[in-house]
Amino acid sequence: MWFLFFTGFVSLAAQVVLLRELSVTFYGVELVYTLAIGAWLFWTAVGAALDWGRERPPSVEAIGALLAASGVLTVAAALLARAARQLMGGTPGAYLPVGQQFVTLIVVLLPVGVTLGLLFQWAARRIVAHGRSLALAYAVESAGALVGGVLGAELVRLGLPTSALAAICAAASGVGALAVVRRRAVWTWVMPAVPLVLGCGVLANIDRVDRTTTAWAHPFLVEVRDSAYGRLAVTATGGQVTFFENDALIFESASIDPEVFVHLVVLQHAGPRKALVLGGYVEGLHDLVRAHGVDEVDLVDLDEARIDLADRYLPARMVSAHGRVRLRLGDPRQSVRQPGVYDLVIVGMPEPTSAQANRFYTREFFGDCAARLGASGVLGLRLHTAENFWTPAQVQRVRSIEISLRAHFGHVLVVPGTPTVLLASNGALTAEPAPLVERLEARAVASRLVTPSFIRYVMTNDRLAAARRDLSAAGATPPNTDARPVSFRYALVLWLGQFWPTVAAADLAKLRIPQWLRWPSWMLASGLLAACFVLARRRAVVRRALLVGTIALSAMLIEVAALLYYQVTNGVIYRDLGLLLTAFMAGLAVGAMMLARASVAPSTWSGFSVVAVLATAGVALGAMVSAGTDVGLTTAATLIGVTGASVGAVFGYVSRSGAPDQRRVIAPLYASDLAGGCLGAVAGGLLLVPLLGLDSTAFAGAWLALLALMLL
Repeated sequence: MWFLFFTGFVSLAAQVVLLRELSVTFYGVELVYTLAIGAWLFWTAVGAALDWGRERPPSVEAIGALLAASGVLTVAAALLARAARQLMGGTPGAYLPVGQQFVTLIVVLLPVGVTLGLLFQWAARRIVAHGRSLALAYAVESAGALVGGVLGAELVRLGLPTSALAAICAAASGVGALAVVRRRAVWTWVMPAVPLVLGCGVLANIDRVDRTTTAWAHPFLVEVRDSAYGRLAVTATGGQVTFFENDALIFESASIDPEVFVHLVVLQHAGPRKALVLGGYVEGLHDLVRAHGVDEVDLVDLDEARIDLADRYLPARMVSAHGRVRLRLGDPRQSVRQPGVYDLVIVGMPEPTSAQANRFYTREFFGDCAARLGASGVLGLRLHTAENFWTPAQVQRVRSIEISLRAHFGHVLVVPGTPTVLLASNGALTAEPAPLVERLEARAVASRLVTPSFIRYVMTNDRLAAARRDLSAAGATPPNTDARPVSFRYALVLWLGQFWPTVAAADLAKLRIPQWLRWPSWMLASGLLAACFVLARRRAVVRRALLVGTIALSAMLIEVAALLYYQVTNGVIYRDLGLLLTAFMAGLAVGAMMLARASVAPSTWSGFSVVAVLATAGVALGAMVSAGTDVGLTTAATLIGVTGASVGAVFGYVSRSGAPDQRRVIAPLYASDLAGGCLGAVAGGLLLVPLLGLDSTAFAGAWLALLALMLL
């Protein structure tokens, strides 16, 4: 049993390590999570399908060698992810060509995924050969994954780097391999010793390893630190200090963008006295606001590690050096729900290209901001766009946020440039340069770029009128909301447009399904799936595999919606990813164990009950998203745990219900389970969420689970 436990431990720990490393490799773009999860499940399914049909169990020494290899491969894959852009000759700071990006995903995930998929099949085959059930093997492996996930979450809480988890993963694989070795031949002891020594060596030199490998992408690195929200790196050269988060540039000390943004916002108010600044501590947004004579500035930032690094390498940023600036550590989104009235609310958060950042650009968030502003208060935010030409996707992204602002503010002004500044107020906003120049001169604001001439140019050039025309002609662009984060859709198109320009020119407004076609579309899809399920019932082996795969697909859709909505309401998916994946694995273990411990084969009624629970979880999540209910860690973990329990229980149900020889169903059932999860991750993250929203994705998972009842 121990080799199954260690298989699960290494599998979950390796998944967390590689997901985080790939997130950094792809500059923190959250879309990589769904792609990487899908690729991971696919390669694990391939591994599970290898050696299909063989009934003779492998030796414990072979299982130990494969387990030891998985630990070594995890460390190697993590290092490869860090070096990928350099090995492929990529331009620093730029995306690799799309083909090379997919190659990176494959090369990083394939060896570990295939090894662990084959390892489970071998270990389960040995357990079944000794009279135990396949459901029990699945439960023990899931229990090991549970421990791996808890450990990964604890390391993040303690502030240890992801490389430490990779090292522990390697050491654990060596310990697990040693635990199952029985022969005294030298080679059987050497193989487990390799990952054990490797893991202990990396742990003993963790700071040096982390700094050296991060410096591959940042030659002038002075410090690197993993926080709860991403990997932070600081470089310094020639008097310039630069901050990166997940390898994406967040600030460099020579930049003038923060000045342009803040001054254009604050000048819109005739006499600001109190301001709320959300994020932007590293950029010094609070300093720029104070330059206008604002009496009180409340600054809210999320990441304590980022603040600490800014204080160390940009000491002028320290709030202790500025009177009347109050720093609060916490979620900026939650801060706008606290009582208080402000003249200015300045949103200094990153671009809305992820669930973590998109939550600061939604209709719901703008409503909270409006409640904190006085009658003439001004809300300001920014988007990075092309300076002189906006593609249809760029226009629609700006339009979706403008529409969301207009839901709560009587006046909205878009000032295009780099950055494009969006202003909103229930008082007066002016596009005339004269009053803005007068205020700038009266306040004696010193700026490297924002001068009277600059303001006259920005507010009178042809871009302002062109932006108004483009936004007015954008058509029926949907608003950006928590439940339907349409910025995901535009972020995907803009990202793909960097590699295929024709995609960037696509008009997404034309891709919307008319309201009157939506129900017929659902009915047609339901009919086609039902017909496929009826045909599948003719062969027991196909029916069993399709049932397991469909339930895994359904659960993954619900899990993707739950993960992203948790990010929307809390913004800490990087920190809590291990815990949430652990909740899923805990559910798998419990569900499979319940069926494994049953003294008789489960009845059809048991299968109906399990699938009904999964569908209920999907409906409950969809209803919470539609209602805008905040989802905390406990609620999200419970929903994800229930989906996991349903998958585990269905796997156990199918393996024990009508299967004449469990040894013959190990490979097809496990491969189907993983293939369904792969399809759910990719379809959910890249298709359903951008096009239909989080609520519809959760409902789609529930709908699919109900259709799967036909396969029982």
